[in-house]
Amino acid sequence: MIMLDRKDQSVEVAVVYLAWGRARRMINPYHRFFESYCTYLAGIDHRLYIIFKGFDSAAACVNTRKIFDSVEYTPIFTGDEGLDIGAYFEAAPQISCEYLCFLNTYSRVNGDDWLKKLYVNLRLPDVGLVGATGSFEMSPHPSVENNGYPNVHVRSNGFMMRRRDFLSARRGRALVTKEDTYLLETGSGSFTSYILQRAQDILVVGKNGRGYSPPFWPVSDTFRQGNQSNLLILDNRTDDFALADAGTKQSLFKRTWQSGHVRPDLAERGNLLGVRDLSR
Repeated sequence: MIMLDRKDQSVEVAVVYLAWGRARRMINPYHRFFESYCTYLAGIDHRLYIIFKGFDSAAACVNTRKIFDSVEYTPIFTGDEGLDIGAYFEAAPQISCEYLCFLNTYSRVNGDDWLKKLYVNLRLPDVGLVGATGSFEMSPHPSVENNGYPNVHVRSNGFMMRRRDFLSARRGRALVTKEDTYLLETGSGSFTSYILQRAQDILVVGKNGRGYSPPFWPVSDTFRQGNQSNLLILDNRTDDFALADAGTKQSLFKRTWQSGHVRPDLAERGNLLGVRDLSR
């Protein structure tokens, strides 16, 4: 049994997993997350929070909660509005830890010390956001304003921020429609853009423990490239790529990375050009 002391105020890292009620009708992703969480060591002390989002009956939630009976965690209950990001913003004020690691419903951790690798990279000087996957892809929703290509953003399947920064990144905006939440993940008003506007770095952290700055994302062997062998956190989208045929993989790579072309103003930022190597 994994024991996490919720009363220990010295624990500064929270893992926040989203158990979305509608997902129980699919191949059950909660079991897959839980199996990975118990299989791989996090590497650092943390508290586990589980957001139970949008369950349409008490019985359904009770059955899902039974999956997690063997670990100690704090439940947080939310409605079904706001997609993943909306639930994270609803949960964050209820958590006292300084560092928050968010995992979505389909996420699965993929190696020992996974949480430590994210945490150590986030603690580097001038780093404000780390994640397991990133993308240059434009938002497919026409009403969401993009940054222009490359639309640099950390994906919400697995990322870590300081609590105060995450809450500030919302900038008072409502999260009512799907477009509102897409803007906060992939649009010009994303939490990634918020960190970059503060002249801080964003890093994608690989299974190898290295933190990659945006120009190196297309060659990090993480999201939608190669055999994705450097993925620290898996999800349904990484699974789709792994199972796709060669032609589909090529199309997905091009859509996500456009052969690795990098916008000049990003390339000129000296503090975005290095690969943070913490594997030694």
